[in-house]
Order: sequence, then structure tokens, then C-alpha cells
Amino acid sequence: MTAPQGFAVVTDATRFEEIVASLPAPVAQKYRDLEEQRDAAHGALVAALTRAQDAHRELVSAEASATIPQDTDRRDVDRFNRARQRGAPEPPSPRAAAALAALDRARDREGSRRQARDEAQAAWEVADRLLDAVRGILRANGDPSLLVPVVVERRGAKTPREAAVDLEAVRARISAATDELRTVEQAPVPPDVTAERIDACFDELAALWEPPISDFMGRIYSPPSHDSLMPYRLMAFFALVPEIRATFHAAAERAYSRPGTPAPVPVVEYKARLATLADRRRQAEIAEEQLVLEAAASGMTIARRPDADPRVVLCVVLAE
Repeated sequence: MTAPQGFAVVTDATRFEEIVASLPAPVAQKYRDLEEQRDAAHGALVAALTRAQDAHRELVSAEASATIPQDTDRRDVDRFNRARQRGAPEPPSPRAAAALAALDRARDREGSRRQARDEAQAAWEVADRLLDAVRGILRANGDPSLLVPVVVERRGAKTPREAAVDLEAVRARISAATDELRTVEQAPVPPDVTAERIDACFDELAALWEPPISDFMGRIYSPPSHDSLMPYRLMAFFALVPEIRATFHAAAERAYSRPGTPAPVPVVEYKARLATLADRRRQAEIAEEQLVLEAAASGMTIARRPDADPRVVLCVVLAE
């Protein structure tokens, strides 16, 4: 179906290009760089797949070529008898030895190219996931122009060893902040808050209890059975029993003393701690992206983490 003459066809791709065009120039350029990096990773993957397939075919051919002289050696009865008399295995014939050596080389080549293929596959998957995450941010952001670039200084060139040391240090900071974030997120409230919640719950349940007094007031009376008490909120009745409430409190005390239980975090401090740790991790990720960009400017490649923050990757740019 074609559009009427004089009307432009508006597609999702067109709308997305408009979003990119509205970005601040450094952020828009960073997005284009991420697209190019993803495309380059895909090209490297295709090349690695081709080389791996060629190496596999060479291996199959080498295996077939090694089989013929080996079979010939096995059919040589004189060689077999000589080996049996000496009590030692007969070495392969020169032709078989050359074929086996070629087979070993083919196996090594196939293994290294298979590893290179796997590494290229992993690199492309990271680049593709990261670009998808960045596109999701751009589509979800109400005003793309508000994605302000985070400009970091362009420091001097580093040797590969220096870059590796700095990268290891900054990623250790990211890992530590992430672990602390998880710990705080999973941390229980303090024991006194838990005790208050237990008491409040039992108080609310106990208030719901309505004894079936009308059963006792009738002219015709028979003691209520267990089944007849069930509709009268049996759990609410249990809430009146002090021993049951004490059992809950004792279970809470045991839970807090259980090995591996995170230290409690006060309710009033919870959000502030999360914000502090999230900012610490973000600053470390900014430093990490700075290292990635500096390495690229020096002709080196540092692979981004699969869980790198896409907003940081998109907005961090080197100073001109």
C-alpha cells in the first residue's frame, strides 16, 4: 500500500530518528557511535563464524586424510608382528605421522577459531543488548533534550597495563557498591519494628472476634460444636491467646539471630542509604565509561560489562 501523493509515510523508524535529532549533539553522536559499535560487532561475529566453519571443514578433511594411512598401517601384518615381538607399539609410518601432525594442527586451529567465534558472539550480544536498552530510554524519556551529556576530562594516553589496572579498580568499586545495594535492599527492619507489626496485626485480628453469644441466649440450647465456631473467625479467636502471640515474637527473635541474616536497617534511613549507594555506583560507572572512551581514543578496545548502565553509557562523553 502506497501513501497518497504529497503525504509522507511516518514510520517508527522516522519517529525514532526525530527523537535522536532532538538530543543534545554530544549525546546524539554517542548514540550513533553505539550503533556503529553494534554493527561492527555484528560484522566481526559474521567473520568469526565464517572462519570457524572453514576451520571445522578443514578438521573434518584432516580427520579423513589421517584415517587412510592409519588403516594402511593396521593392515601391515609385518609391522604388527614386529611390534608384538618387541613388546612395544610400532610407530606410525611417515605418511601416517604427517597426517596425524596435520590433524593436530587442524584441531588446534578449529579450537582457537571456535573460541574466537564464542568471544565475538558474546561481544555482539552485549553491544546489541546495550543498544536496545539505550533505545528504550530514548523512547520512554518524555523530553530527549533533557538527557544532558556528562562531560568527563580527556586524560593522557595509558599503556594497556595501566588501563587494565585502572579498569580492575573501578569495576571493583562498582561490584562493592552493587553488593552493598543488594544487602540494604534485602535487609530487614529493626527487631522493634517487627515486634510492633506483630502486635498490631494481632490487635487488629482480636478486635474482629465476636463471640457467638446468641447461641447461648436461645431458649433451646446445645453447646456450639467446633464446626459451628469456624465461621466466627477462628484466627481472630487465636489472636486472643497470649501464648500464640508469644510464639510469633519468639520466631522473630530466632529469625534475627539466624546466621547470614543481613543487619537491620532503620526505616527512616532506608531510602537515604539506597540513594547514597546508587550514586556511589553511578560515579564508579561514569569513571568506567571514561576509561572505555579513553581506550577507544588511544586505539584500544575495552569491552563494556553486560550490565552496564545504559543511561551512563549514552550520556558520558569525553571533553573536546
